[in-house]
Amino acid sequence: MLRMDLGQIKLIAIDVDGTLVDAATNQITTGVIKAVQAARQAGIRIVICSGRAYTGVKPWQEKMGMLTGPEEYAVCYGGGLVMSTRGRILLKKLISYDDYLDLEFLSRKLGLHFHASGLNNIYTANRNIGKWSVREASMVKTGLCYRTPEEMKGIDIFKGMFIDDPEILEPAIADQRPFEKLSDRMTFVRTLDSYYEGLPKGVDKSLGLRKLGEILQIKPDEMMAIGDEINDLPMMKFAGCGVAMGNARQTVKDQADMLTSSVQEDGVAQVIKQVLAARSK
Repeated sequence: MLRMDLGQIKLIAIDVDGTLVDAATNQITTGVIKAVQAARQAGIRIVICSGRAYTGVKPWQEKMGMLTGPEEYAVCYGGGLVMSTRGRILLKKLISYDDYLDLEFLSRKLGLHFHASGLNNIYTANRNIGKWSVREASMVKTGLCYRTPEEMKGIDIFKGMFIDDPEILEPAIADQRPFEKLSDRMTFVRTLDSYYEGLPKGVDKSLGLRKLGEILQIKPDEMMAIGDEINDLPMMKFAGCGVAMGNARQTVKDQADMLTSSVQEDGVAQVIKQVLAARSK
């Protein structure tokens, strides 16, 4: 049930993988690009909210024409970084070196590949670098560096990622007790079937939206958030209208205010058209 009039929306926050972009093909459709451009022309702020680094968000902003004209914004690293298209960092939340060491050691105990995400690089202490780390670095346009844990001291780390084949990751994280021991300092979230991420305590996508709301003077009930994964739920609940993609996990659909079509069916474009139609009434 909708909590608001869609005509009130001034900002639409959009997840990337599985929402804006088909995760299987890493492509955005012409229909979605046109809908985003129409929303911007109508004065609606479009904010990409992703677990990716900004280097993995910026190409999609460019495809949608967001790098020219007024300053635009993106929420990255699951809420740990708010970045503007002019290179300004408006929010930065990092995990400590000690937290990194605990995560890296835990990955060894669990037999999982692991990497840490910095501003422009992914760092792994796995000498046999995991294929998912290679894929992630390629997808988000960052460097991939081998570093021992000792060499990581002094490097800004936004999050740690346990990253492996689903059939390896799933049983390894089924027992949550090792993660619960770190829960006073870290937040853990499943972002894809092969990704289990450790973020600074209190960091989620709603944190970035709250910061932008303060800067842009846009209230939560004037926001819409669209997503498909568990880590999208905080921003969907924070915004006045939370929209689940047709390909979203069932638990995300169950907690959404609205449902739209799948990413393959241009679900983002369809819901943006509903917003524009409501504004024109």
